[in-house]
Amino acid sequence: MKISIFTPVHRSDQAAVEYVQAAFVSLRRQDTPPHEWVILLNGDGLKLKLPSTILSTSWVKVLSADHTGNIGRLKQQAAYTCTGDV
Repeated sequence: MKISIFTPVHRSDQAAVEYVQAAFVSLRRQDTPPHEWVILLNGDGLKLKLPSTILSTSWVKVLSADHTGNIGRLKQQAAYTCTGDV
């Protein structure tokens, strides 16, 4: 079974970078790491500079979204992008 996780990111400040890094560390530590992690950059998040350790990981996919102001639409876009069974 292929596991997909998605994370919308709406900010580009240091707190956003730390949030994504903490999520990455947590996902790597899981007994069953995800087979795919979709990071969906939106709004100010489009300016976010992610560390190369995250960008070079084979199971991480970084996408950009139009700023819609609608979290439901962003989650739907991320979910459609995921290729996992769960």
